[in-house]
Parts: sequence; C-alpha cells; structure tokens
Amino acid sequence: MTNAVPRFSVDPARLRHASGDIRQDNREVDRDWLGLSEDEIERLTQRKVI
Repeated sequence: MTNAVPRFSVDPARLRHASGDIRQDNREVDRDWLGLSEDEIERLTQRKVI
C-alpha cells in the first residue's frame, strides 16, 4: 500500500482505510450510474466485456 502524498509537516495526512477489492463496486456503478439492467450486466460479463 502506498503512503499519503504529499506529506505536510504541520498537518500530516493519514490513511483512513485501505481501498476495497478490485471490481467491488462495479455492479453498483454499472447499474446505478450507467443504467445497465441486470440482464445487460450478465450478458456483458459472460462475453468478458466487463
């Protein structure tokens, strides 16, 4: 895991939590942000598009 950049001497940055797993939030993004249906997501997943 990388450290916080830049580093400030007066008010140092701190990591609050590590990132999640790869593709952890993709289904939510595909459905809610991109408007794909569950069927479309499944079809694209089977074809290895996403």
